[in-house]
Amino acid sequence: MSGDACPWNVTSSGFLVTYHLPRANNKTCWLWSRIIAGTDGRVVVMARGSEILARFQTTTPMFPGEAGGSDGIMGAEIRPTAIKAALRFWWRSLAYARLGNDTATLKREEDALFGAPADDEGGRQRRGGTARGQAAFMLRLTSAPAAETDLFPPGSEPLPASAEIDGAAIPGGVAYLGYGPVLYSRDLGGPAFHRRGIKPGTIFSIALRCRADSDVDGLIAALKLFGLLGGMGARSRRGFGSVALLDLVRDGEAIFSPPETLRDYVQRLKAVLPATYVASARARPDWSAFAPGRDGMRGSVCAIVAAGKAVPLAGQVPTARRPQWQGQRGSGGPVSLHAALEFMPPSWSQTLNMLGVGMMLYRSSGRNGKIAYRDKPAWRQFHEDHDWFYEIAGGQTAERVPERVAFGVPLPFYSSTTNRKVTVGAAAATRDRRASPVLMHVHRVGQDYLGVITILPGRYLPDGDSFSVKRGDQPVGTLTAPSPDAFNFDPLFDLIDGHGRPPHRQSPFRVVDGGWILTGRPTS
Repeated sequence: MSGDACPWNVTSSGFLVTYHLPRANNKTCWLWSRIIAGTDGRVVVMARGSEILARFQTTTPMFPGEAGGSDGIMGAEIRPTAIKAALRFWWRSLAYARLGNDTATLKREEDALFGAPADDEGGRQRRGGTARGQAAFMLRLTSAPAAETDLFPPGSEPLPASAEIDGAAIPGGVAYLGYGPVLYSRDLGGPAFHRRGIKPGTIFSIALRCRADSDVDGLIAALKLFGLLGGMGARSRRGFGSVALLDLVRDGEAIFSPPETLRDYVQRLKAVLPATYVASARARPDWSAFAPGRDGMRGSVCAIVAAGKAVPLAGQVPTARRPQWQGQRGSGGPVSLHAALEFMPPSWSQTLNMLGVGMMLYRSSGRNGKIAYRDKPAWRQFHEDHDWFYEIAGGQTAERVPERVAFGVPLPFYSSTTNRKVTVGAAAATRDRRASPVLMHVHRVGQDYLGVITILPGRYLPDGDSFSVKRGDQPVGTLTAPSPDAFNFDPLFDLIDGHGRPPHRQSPFRVVDGGWILTGRPTS
């Protein structure tokens, strides 16, 4: 150090040595790479352990939380807490392979690594008890996105703002997946951004200082999955906020290089995903996790997809609200995803649009039979859900829930012609949501952009929870959620590789050559 001595008070607690620096003293003191400085006047020095450095790049627009600047203008901000939450999710997704549904051990290990509220005595119980308190590592941003990476320049027009990226309008499939941050604006006459975000191509870096006895290998695996399949911010499960891992260094040694081809990408993923599972891993996971397939039950699925050329089989039984198709390709009949898409050069928006239009064709009944993309006919493969809505809206009591709840709840139905609304959600007083088991991700390899879909089927709702059905704001039914093994996840699996022969639906996608990462089917 240079200059006058810093008036620090030193305390020691376990693996930490904490220097308390009075706020009145503005001197800067350097302890090199072993220092992580807090905002509360403390500088914490960790005992020797592993140091991990990682660099990421956003692939699609990211909508993280917003923070106000000194000028009072709100701007999007990547926070260490959001990165830590994402790492926790991916670490947990791998834990089922070695723990099965041992949730007690899962919680103990997770609390020890990622931290948890202090116990009643205010201390940290280590071995032999519940590990609570500070995490076993510290994470900080070493390079945060600059202001010019905002989707909108500082001081720009108030939101909503025209939904354009680099002067090009956001296509319908992207707007569909971005519902929330991207909404239709009557004033602007089209989709518009209703939240500030961070541009694709933005690079940020993080550093993790790990305690010597922490699960460093587990953290590294989580970092890799986060940078190969994950994202952050609003609509991250629908492809927004996708991130790509560029560099990963452990204690000065590079342990990862970004994939440059599809084959490289598949190999990187397979190297980190579980290859074996404990014998007790025979049921659906109690949380979102990678799980094997077994007889009569499909496990986790992960695949790289492209626009398919298939269409649903003609001749489905018509109803009063679902007119008969006259043919597979005739006037008013269904068209394939490949035929529906307009040509776009390879880009994140082209890939995200392909995923979004595919989802619309697959699960939407459309407005007046048309999806919100080039007036293409909706496939109407969930016509039973469509008819269910009109039954409930017409006054009937709910005796079942729609199949599309598999995609997550709340699941709203709305008719603009009758102005009626029906919503399916979770009935628990403390939670009415269930995140989708379907995760979409856009990854750049070379000059190409891969569309990746991951499905993590697990316990849909906690034991004892139910689905609630409301007509407007009026409850009209409460239905007990099926057990994990009885829940029907086929609507999700069919999204990737459904062949259209009953009882399966037709997938709008095709898995690209060499694009299967996990099939979810039992291995012989």
